[in-house]
Amino acid sequence: MAQKLAWQRTGDAASRIIIERRAGAQKQWTEIKTLPASAASYEDTEWSTLTAAAYRIRSANAYGKSGYSDIATR
Repeated sequence: MAQKLAWQRTGDAASRIIIERRAGAQKQWTEIKTLPASAASYEDTEWSTLTAAAYRIRSANAYGKSGYSDIATR
């Protein structure tokens, strides 16, 4: 079963959305997907629902990256 993520867009300056995942008790985050800025959801079909995971997102454009979102866990 996939993990579904959704967020609200708060501006038009972004050109892409970057999604990162952290597995279980690991400290390291891994970038798992880059989406167009118009995206407002993502379904992580590559992660087992039997294993705990945490997600965070940030936006980016030609000038740099935003801060991270709050962390979503399951």
